[in-house]
Amino acid sequence: MVTWLKKNVHPLDDLVYRLAENHSIVLLNGGGFDAPNWSVRVSFVNLQDDIHDDIGRAVRAVGRSYVDTFNTVQKK
Repeated sequence: MVTWLKKNVHPLDDLVYRLAENHSIVLLNGGGFDAPNWSVRVSFVNLQDDIHDDIGRAVRAVGRSYVDTFNTVQKK
């Protein structure tokens, strides 16, 4: 799955943008902060505590969509 993901999905073009577009959550790609490309940067400053749960749910939803796509491709 990881090999397929790295080959077919660009971490900046998809993960960060899908979070913004589908969940109205704006995060930054970790690669811009000398972190791995497949990471995101969250600033928790000035966020209410319940927002942390929303961010976690949104990241999991995007992750599940990658798994679903991978499983669909593997069945073909």
